[in-house]
Amino acid sequence: MQLTKELYEQTLTDPVAFHKWILGNPMDLTEGQKQILRAIGQYPEVVVIAGSKSGKSTLSAEAALWGVYRLLQFDAYKKYGLTPGMRIYCMNIAPKEDIAVNVTLQYIKGLAYDSWYLSEYIKDDRRNELEFDKNIIARAQGSSSRAGRGYAIFNLIFDEAASFMDTRGNLSGAQVMQAFVPRLAPFGTDGRFIVITTPQGRGGIAWDLFKTGMPVNVIQKQVTHGEHKFRAAFQFATWGLNPLSQYAEDSEFMRKENFKDSWGFDREYRGLFADVVSQFLDTKAIQNCVVDVTLPNSEKTQSYVITGDPGFAHDNYAIAMGHLNEESLVIVDLVVKFEPPLNIIEVENFFDDLCKRYNVTDIVLDQHLSMATVQRLYLDKRLPARGISFGSKTDVKIYQNLLELINVMKIRLPDYEPLLTELRFLQRRILADRYRVEASSGHTDDLADAVALLAYVLNVERRLGGVVMF
Repeated sequence: MQLTKELYEQTLTDPVAFHKWILGNPMDLTEGQKQILRAIGQYPEVVVIAGSKSGKSTLSAEAALWGVYRLLQFDAYKKYGLTPGMRIYCMNIAPKEDIAVNVTLQYIKGLAYDSWYLSEYIKDDRRNELEFDKNIIARAQGSSSRAGRGYAIFNLIFDEAASFMDTRGNLSGAQVMQAFVPRLAPFGTDGRFIVITTPQGRGGIAWDLFKTGMPVNVIQKQVTHGEHKFRAAFQFATWGLNPLSQYAEDSEFMRKENFKDSWGFDREYRGLFADVVSQFLDTKAIQNCVVDVTLPNSEKTQSYVITGDPGFAHDNYAIAMGHLNEESLVIVDLVVKFEPPLNIIEVENFFDDLCKRYNVTDIVLDQHLSMATVQRLYLDKRLPARGISFGSKTDVKIYQNLLELINVMKIRLPDYEPLLTELRFLQRRILADRYRVEASSGHTDDLADAVALLAYVLNVERRLGGVVMF
């Protein structure tokens, strides 16, 4: 392809022209995508907050390759005073190494090989790098600050920066920024720092960069917007960037996702930052699931599951029992709380009594806190007890399932005020890569934990198949 001088000069300053004339217009750009790409051409820093399935990976790949393309046009060593022969990087950083390599870099490689221009300059293709002539490297890697030293970086792109670990250490967002951003310094305003991410809570590097940038197109306007005039800020819902009908705001898929979890929908698809702490369950939705549950004194035809939230000597020990009915609804038949000081023999005898009166096919307890109880129930009393390992992300799985069951009224809760109070006062706390469900100050969540685990075992393990994996 032959470019006129005018078109060639446009490709150097306007990534939209680069998309059309150098990449060969691999897809039709939406107006929002054009806005973002043009801002990348104009601003040293750009932060893009967007919902899932909005084409963030493609934008990230094109931004990286625009940097490669510009570097190919001149002698970077002479222009920037670099040591001859050193490598110059267009770097994509993602929360996990496998995502960076298997997703982002694959987009980069696909676009580069399909480009009539860039394909002529590819020198080597490695697992996490695509090397071009003039020692120009497109590289993708995980977000560890330890891996950020020593590079000369022309384009630095943080993919899903809101999910960078927001704690101390080499994986924290702040530490990663401190390690990588200074590597842009040799290139002055020619270099680019680009953040493209789905939002999380109102904290961390993505939020800080967004709330101080120049608001080119944002939904959640902040009084601090415009403090950093060198950074363009964007915020789009999924349907604001993705024109496909299945991702339209009023599509069947979107309506279903919003109904199941409106809080998660606002973050995941509307592209909105969430409050760091918020109420987890809607009080009205909880009440809609409350029924007068009548548990017979004995029942051997129905299969029941028992779950427990064990406590230490000075904690509560909560127990829940329930079943799936013929309509695959989760029925919580019984919730009980043993208060301290705990007598573990009394608790184990209670399990034994329930199994004598009901057809209990499964007893599921936290193996870390209940291994001795599990062994005594299983080995001594011959009860169907097992332990599962609760990891740091356990509550996300069990509580997300409970949230959706309550929102769509696929669970029946007993009219037991201690349980209902705990459910009402559950709060969701946003972390960098997930959320945590916990009791509000002054409240407990023992019964809620037991019921959430019961609902998970019945709905996910029993109804959908598989095993409880934490």
